[in-house]
Amino acid sequence: MRKGTPVWDIYKLLTPYGISITECSQEDNYDVILGIDDFIRDKKRFDGKNKILYCGSIIECPQSIHNNDFKSFVVISNYFLNLLKNDIIDASKSNIIHMVGGLPCDPNMEPCLETRKIEQPLQILTIAKYWKRPFKRMRQTVKFFNEYFLKAYPGSILHIIGAFASETNRVGNVIYYSKSHHNTKYIDIFKKCHLQLILTPFDTGPKTLCESLHYRVPFLASRNSAAPEFIDMLGNCGKVIDIDPYIDSMEKYRSIDPMNNKRYYDKELDYEQILASARNIIDNFG
Repeated sequence: MRKGTPVWDIYKLLTPYGISITECSQEDNYDVILGIDDFIRDKKRFDGKNKILYCGSIIECPQSIHNNDFKSFVVISNYFLNLLKNDIIDASKSNIIHMVGGLPCDPNMEPCLETRKIEQPLQILTIAKYWKRPFKRMRQTVKFFNEYFLKAYPGSILHIIGAFASETNRVGNVIYYSKSHHNTKYIDIFKKCHLQLILTPFDTGPKTLCESLHYRVPFLASRNSAAPEFIDMLGNCGKVIDIDPYIDSMEKYRSIDPMNNKRYYDKELDYEQILASARNIIDNFG
C-alpha cells in the first residue's frame, strides 16, 4: 500500500478485523491496495482476488478494472459509489464497503465537543495544494475573498493551507501556509476558523469535509462532492452551491474532465452567488 492521507482511515477501519497494512513498495505480504494506480502499475504482482482495494480518487478509475477483481472494494462516499455503478462497479456484489464520514488526516486532531460560535472578525479557511492541484481553485477563492467577501465582512482573514509558499506569507488579509501543513499549525488554524470554502469543481470526498465536521467548522462546497450526504446525515453543518453543472455519471465526468480541463476549472465563478451562500451560513450557523 502506498502512503497517503487516507492511510489512517483504512488502518482504523480494518485493523480490528486482523487485516494488516504495509507499504507495497517494501513488503509482499499485504492485504490492502491503496489506489487503483498501484494495481495498474504493478498488476502482475497483485493477486487482487484476495486483496481489499481502497479507491479514493476518481482519477484512479480506468475502465479496465472492476470490483469483481478484488475481495473488497472500499469507496469514500455515496456520491462516488453512485458514479461508479454501472461503470466499474457491479452493485449486486456484496464486496463494496462504503466508509461513511471517515476520520481526519491527522490522528492528533481531537474532535471539538463545544458549540462553535461565528464571531467577528471572521476567519475563513481553504485548503489548496495549488502546486499540484490547480483545480482546487485557489485563484478564484482569493478573488472572491478580496473583491466580495471583504467588502461584506471587513477585517476578515483568509487562511490558505497548502499554498505554493515555502513558508507562511501574508498578503493583505490573506495568509498563505506552506504545503507541509499536517502539524500543530494545521490543527490550530482549524480550531479558530468559522467557515471553510471548498470551491473545487469535483471531489469524491473531499477529505477536508471530515475535518470541518471534526471541528464543527461549517463548509461551503460544490454539489459535485459528498457534501450533500453529510448535510443529510447531520443537518446544519454546511451548504452546497451549484457553481458547476451537476456530474451524475462517469460518462459526464469523462466528457467534462473537471480536474484536468483548465478552461473548465479556471473559469470565473458566480461570486455573488457564493457570497449569498456564505452569508446564509454565517447568519444561521450555531
